[in-house]
Amino acid sequence: MNRISLFFQRVGQLWVRVWNAVIGEVSWRPPVWMGRIGDSVKSHSRLWLWLAIGLLVVGVTSGGAYAWWVAQPKEERVLVTIQAPAVSLIRDGAIVPQEMRVNFSQSVALLNQIGKKVVRGVEIQPPMPGVWNWESDRVLVFKPMKDWPADTTYTVSLRKSLFPGHVKLTTYQPKFTTEPFRATFDALEFYVNPKDPSIKELTATLHFTHPVDPKEVSGRLQLKWKGNENLFRSGDGKLPLYSVKMDDANRTVYVRSLPVTLPERETFAKLILKKGLLSADGSGKLAAELEREIFVPNLESFLRFDQVSTSIAEKPDGDPEQVLIMETSVGVSTRELARRIHLYLLPKDKPAEHGEKAVIDYEWSGVGELRNEWLGKDAELKVTVNPTEQEFDRVHSIKFIAPEGRCLCVKVERGLPAVGGFVMPRDYAKVVKVVPYPKELKITHDGAILAMSGERRLSILSRSLKQIEYRVGRIDPKEINNLVSQTCGNFQSPIFQSYRFGEDNICEVFTKKVAVTTPPGKTNYGSIDFSDYLTDKKTG
Repeated sequence: MNRISLFFQRVGQLWVRVWNAVIGEVSWRPPVWMGRIGDSVKSHSRLWLWLAIGLLVVGVTSGGAYAWWVAQPKEERVLVTIQAPAVSLIRDGAIVPQEMRVNFSQSVALLNQIGKKVVRGVEIQPPMPGVWNWESDRVLVFKPMKDWPADTTYTVSLRKSLFPGHVKLTTYQPKFTTEPFRATFDALEFYVNPKDPSIKELTATLHFTHPVDPKEVSGRLQLKWKGNENLFRSGDGKLPLYSVKMDDANRTVYVRSLPVTLPERETFAKLILKKGLLSADGSGKLAAELEREIFVPNLESFLRFDQVSTSIAEKPDGDPEQVLIMETSVGVSTRELARRIHLYLLPKDKPAEHGEKAVIDYEWSGVGELRNEWLGKDAELKVTVNPTEQEFDRVHSIKFIAPEGRCLCVKVERGLPAVGGFVMPRDYAKVVKVVPYPKELKITHDGAILAMSGERRLSILSRSLKQIEYRVGRIDPKEINNLVSQTCGNFQSPIFQSYRFGEDNICEVFTKKVAVTTPPGKTNYGSIDFSDYLTDKKTG
């Protein structure tokens, strides 16, 4: 034992030397209890040695026992998870509650119960009217007969009698919580009455996850201006500032304000839904206040172009034509638009300037790149504004003719009037690209049996194609039987039933390429002459 003590004493001295050399000297006085333990070790060294050996044996034994326990086969249990129901849908004005699903990680259903209604062995608390049924051997579905309440926790009780005897679950009482009560704003806008443009209102739509009481919603709504001004025509405090209408399911609220007077400067109105609103059944409560702003323009800030782009329209005779589609925020006069719109064909290539090289087939990105000399009479295209059903309309189409892929500059002069007295205060300009004509190829009539005498041609219609490749399969008379037996569909479009057997197995295939010189957008009529492939009366 003296040798052991001497060994530990030398190790301690060495450690102290290393510590002092690296860290420095540290002054530390051990507590009384540690000194007593040290005295006990010195006086009872043999006892402490056996104690250390005992602790080591206990540690090794415990570790081995735990490893043995981990290696033992465990009772396999089936994992149970619940897919909580989503927010109920609305169909034809009625609420359609969504189903709740209990999913199992393994097959657990009795074979004779799959696809059938479950009448015992499963319950839901709090009670909810509905029907249970096994959708598959791993999915148990509950279809409620009424809408789920908001933010409510349910417990599903699964009895062991519902499953085969060998099935053990991780839990027999899984829980889920329904969707919380929420509200969202939608379609907040400044509205101009198309029948009476002098009437301008603020409108908004609110969507709720659960039915609400319209009186409660009306009491929680607040509509006010961002500044101190009051722009409501009858906003004297005697009339409510807005009206509220509900949909049939009491989940969508439509808000419409009193008529609004246009401000001298554009401003905003605030629509606020205060927190604390309860769902109709009292199960849910709106946790936070909702607030949205509605932009209110003046006479010069409401009219804008929401979309300007080129497109291809179809004429009554089926031929395509190029059109410019312009959509505005409020209806404008077709006659006034025709007076103020100009369309210019921009250069195909960007010229060299400011030390930069010229760019071939350049795609102009904006009006800031353009020069005034490019927007002269020589570059202006002839346009025709198509008439609209109404005097003031939001969507207009303008016919023009320009090369495919080229860029155009659209300009609209200021002063364009719109319904409601709105006016465009500044010139509008935008660069657009001419979209290509759609490529088209079709046979002008259904397939038919050709006569052995007379013309043997099949008419073809094409548009915007440079070349057409024909592929003709001549069937050997001996293969007609295979054509009938190996295909389905109809005479015009036979479909081979096996990917291993196709037209190449019964046909002699010929290909031919024909160049098309018709300009893009124009219709080309051609034909395939089958006389070259009909060598005799026995060949078809």
